[in-house]
Amino acid sequence: MKKSVRARILTVKSRLKRRAGYISREVFGSAMLIAAIFLIGSALIYGSNVVLSSPYFWIKETVIRGCKEVTEKDVLTLASLKSPQSILSLNVNVMSNKIKENPWIKDVVIGRELPDRLVIEIREKKAMAVIKKDEGFFLMDNEGNPIKKVETADEADLPVLTGYKTETKESFQLLKKTLELLQYAAASKTFPQINNISEVHQNDTLGISVFTDKGICLHLGFDGFESKLARLGAVIADLEAKNLKLAYSNIDLSDPDKVTVKWKNLSIAAEASESKKGHKI
Repeated sequence: MKKSVRARILTVKSRLKRRAGYISREVFGSAMLIAAIFLIGSALIYGSNVVLSSPYFWIKETVIRGCKEVTEKDVLTLASLKSPQSILSLNVNVMSNKIKENPWIKDVVIGRELPDRLVIEIREKKAMAVIKKDEGFFLMDNEGNPIKKVETADEADLPVLTGYKTETKESFQLLKKTLELLQYAAASKTFPQINNISEVHQNDTLGISVFTDKGICLHLGFDGFESKLARLGAVIADLEAKNLKLAYSNIDLSDPDKVTVKWKNLSIAAEASESKKGHKI
């Protein structure tokens, strides 16, 4: 009986000794692994610091593309590049956001060409018109967003939009249609081209009216502008054939069934139906 108890005690001691040895080996292995990770991490940090501070990767050339309304100097000022600046340590997202602070810049793409060349490509907003608001005139892009307030130094040979109340849904939708019309005019080879349009006026009752630099007013209503303008060539040709001057004329294209032309003391109505009286165009 005494022998059996003694044997059990010896067995437990042996088991504890083996377990202690196993734990010691695990602790030693873990310590070695931590030490190795620390050494490798330190080496990587040191190596990266050496690489980042190496003159080999300092930016020596900056190429800027896409400038039209803004200058390369404007872009460089906003980019705030340091000297010297490692191309590897550059935070392109921060730099891109700084450059987009310029109201003309819509998007920025920054690329690294190792070892020392930085490429900044910008995409500018396209001014489609000048819109009149209570506080002044603003340049507007082709999506209906104001770019900036028109200043004395700005050269804006663009149509002026008047009467638009963009805070209402209906007026904003009409504004979008107007911008589509201006884009059509910009690509069109027929009259009116966008450089012939001096003003576009919106009226809640009559829709939009286009005023040209020749003193012609075109009433277009609320929709179908392109199809209505498609009839304009035949109207003008007919008037010229009859030696009728276009200057200071009002051409109403809003009705799809007829075209009405008026002057100060003259009214000409063109009816689609031959049964109606008036001057046919």
